[in-house]
Amino acid sequence: MCKEREAYEVLGKLVALHEKNPHGSIVLSPRTGTKRVCNTSIGSVEPLGDTAARPGSTVRLTVNDAWFDGADLSQSSGVLLNGTKLVDSDGFEIPLQFVSGGETAQYVVEFAIPDDFDLPDHPGMVDITVEVGNSSPVSFTKPAALSMEWPDSASASAGSTTQ
Repeated sequence: MCKEREAYEVLGKLVALHEKNPHGSIVLSPRTGTKRVCNTSIGSVEPLGDTAARPGSTVRLTVNDAWFDGADLSQSSGVLLNGTKLVDSDGFEIPLQFVSGGETAQYVVEFAIPDDFDLPDHPGMVDITVEVGNSSPVSFTKPAALSMEWPDSASASAGSTTQ
């Protein structure tokens, strides 16, 4: 897990090294056999109140080993299904809503699938991606993590969700 204190210690050591060697370069690499410091991932994904998500559904997911603050998730994050960003009817990004988190680096968040969401692929299991940040977002994906269904199965099988 990422710990803020450890990150500051590493940063402090890098700054001190740079001050002693201002014209040198620093290459960071993990020690052999060690786990990455930050291993952020989507732990679980579940539609609330049903077995599959549909336009209009709320979905709850857990984010494990998060290196960022939980507030960052709701202020500057977005969700993509099969690479399609969730946006409302005005084109604004659907944000993650922070539900819980604490001393651990695991957060529970929720997001709503817009009523008019149009996923260009056929219904079924979709890859879910969470983006954190605005200018240069960091993203992490859980392949085939969310089962999606559409109310009109005939149009869904043709790849359209227009109602």
